[in-house]
Amino acid sequence: VVIHDFAFALLLGVIIGTYSSVFVASPIVYMWHGGKAPR
Repeated sequence: VVIHDFAFALLLGVIIGTYSSVFVASPIVYMWHGGKAPR
């Protein structure tokens, strides 16, 4: 039961981390390209 709860928390953290890093990296890449859309 404890392992199951830990695995669920770990999976939730991976999913949230992936989405948050996508939303954090998008403006950085946009500014890095000088505000113009990448080709």
